[in-house]
Amino acid sequence: MAKNRPVDEPPVPLVPWENAWEFAITEEERPAGGQRKRAALGVRTFRVPQGLAGQRVNAPCAFFPPRPSDADARHLYEDAGGTRLLCSLDERQDIEGRRHYKVRDARGAAIGTIKRIAPLKHALKPTWRIAQPGHPEIVSSAE
Repeated sequence: MAKNRPVDEPPVPLVPWENAWEFAITEEERPAGGQRKRAALGVRTFRVPQGLAGQRVNAPCAFFPPRPSDADARHLYEDAGGTRLLCSLDERQDIEGRRHYKVRDARGAAIGTIKRIAPLKHALKPTWRIAQPGHPEIVSSAE
């Protein structure tokens, strides 16, 4: 294989949301490393890091609306086409200096809360925590 030729890699498989325990909101599907000289990008979505160094991928697990409007800006979908609603967020509430959003399932029932924790330093990104009764808390990377 030629040194500068891109390596053919299979599509990054979808991870069901219920199997996500850590996520990042990013368009990076495959980070640079190993034979991959540059990161492979896809659509900006919720992604779950998987695999070992050199073969690491960021698999999609939830999607933003394909054509966002004010009416669906706080909706997440199970599919990239936006045909299967995963959940929606209520209006923001400020509790103890943190933003809280009530999460509702596709039928409108309350199923949990998302908290935005502001970074301690200006250059850092916020941390997001997802709490759902009966499940471990999911935490985004603040890096």
